[in-house]
Amino acid sequence: MLVPETRVAGLTQHLDAIVSAALPAAPEAEVHAAELHGGDGAWRGVNPVDRVAVFDAFLDALPQFECTVSYASINKPALMARNYGTPGTPHLLALQFLCEKVEAFLARQADPMRQRALLIADETHEHERFAIEQLKRQQQGRGGEVPGIQTAHLVDNIHFVRSQDSRAVQLADVVAYVLNRGSRLPASHPSRLAYNRFEASIDKVRAEYRHTWP
Repeated sequence: MLVPETRVAGLTQHLDAIVSAALPAAPEAEVHAAELHGGDGAWRGVNPVDRVAVFDAFLDALPQFECTVSYASINKPALMARNYGTPGTPHLLALQFLCEKVEAFLARQADPMRQRALLIADETHEHERFAIEQLKRQQQGRGGEVPGIQTAHLVDNIHFVRSQDSRAVQLADVVAYVLNRGSRLPASHPSRLAYNRFEASIDKVRAEYRHTWP
């Protein structure tokens, strides 16, 4: 999810207000999409209708604050089934493809102030160093897990933060959860209509993306 730097503070305040209204007893609660969907964690005991309303409110914030969605994903079983000599690490392949899609989007922007992006991600101690080293290679034009384009419009490196400290990261988690779960929900599932609406909200701001590979 890309957010213009001038809109980040307003987005944070807006999402804070949504959580405060939904959880007046715990206004600082983190929004984990899986917990929000399942009624777990801070959302235990919250009416499903109210939880769906939080999904809608978070996703409605995307166009309101000029957010753009870009994504890439890897099908791990299919990757291994291809029997490549060196199949690559799934999460690093996804990161490489995502960075390349973001690079293409940034390069097309007419406003020079919107031709650069700083990457912020949810902390993941297991993979952080590998991700940082890979982006360095991509910025130098040396590719990632596989040969690829130079990511000249991505500045500095990936900055990892605790998701509980960033409403924007929490919104990105909601977007990723909807895209992932929605792609697997059958038409007969009770949540299908709600996810159709969630996905439609994301489609309005979707820019560069790559279908699940391979």
